[in-house]
Amino acid sequence: MLLQPIVENAIVHGLAAIHSEKRIKITLKKEINYITISIEDNGKGRTLNPNKNRTAEHTSYGGKILKSRLAILKKINKKEYSYTVVDLMDANNEPCGTRVIIKVPMIDIN
Repeated sequence: MLLQPIVENAIVHGLAAIHSEKRIKITLKKEINYITISIEDNGKGRTLNPNKNRTAEHTSYGGKILKSRLAILKKINKKEYSYTVVDLMDANNEPCGTRVIIKVPMIDIN
């Protein structure tokens, strides 16, 4: 539920535009009170201008969908959920992918 819009964004907006090897790396790490989920791609990356290279008929909804789903989970579980988007840069300060980090609190299921 949480990963789908981010993985879809990575494929459609990041990886589809590159001609080299395409990679998506998903990692999960258990912390003391939460699980960190990282979704990283080696695509074209985001640009400083979010409207650059967009067509009039295209809108990306991945971030909005994730934010909405996290808000629902927060309301149900009464816990804080968060996500961060990191623009990856190579040694020449050129975009080389995107990493989204989602923090999901541990909840008791009784």
